[in-house]
Parts: sequence; structure tokens; C-alpha cells
Amino acid sequence: MSRRAWISRAAAGGALLVGLVLVLVILFGTSSGRTYHLMFQNGGQLVSGNQVLVAGQPIGSVDS
Repeated sequence: MSRRAWISRAAAGGALLVGLVLVLVILFGTSSGRTYHLMFQNGGQLVSGNQVLVAGQPIGSVDS
């Protein structure tokens, strides 16, 4: 294998590896990390650990 072919393959492999890492970071490494603090006059039905749903989709949990 010529030096030029080896460099081309190494560059392609490196680009593929960088792309894979970026995809994994985007899929698994991002989180909004936002915490919202709300005060209710009556929170009797709120239980610590329960899911918070918006439009039927779970978006977080109750923490007290």
C-alpha cells in the first residue's frame, strides 16, 4: 500500500470516528439540565418521584 493510500484511509477512518463520537454525544450526552421551581397554594396531589407529563409525554419528575 502506498503512503498516499495509507494517509487517505487514515484520514477517512479519523473522520468516521469523529462523526461517530459527535452522533453519540448528540444522542446521549446532551441534557437540558434545567430545573424549574414552582410554588403551589395546594400541592396535596403532588408526590415526590411522580412523573411530570406535558401533552402525555414524560418530561421530568416531581422532587421535593
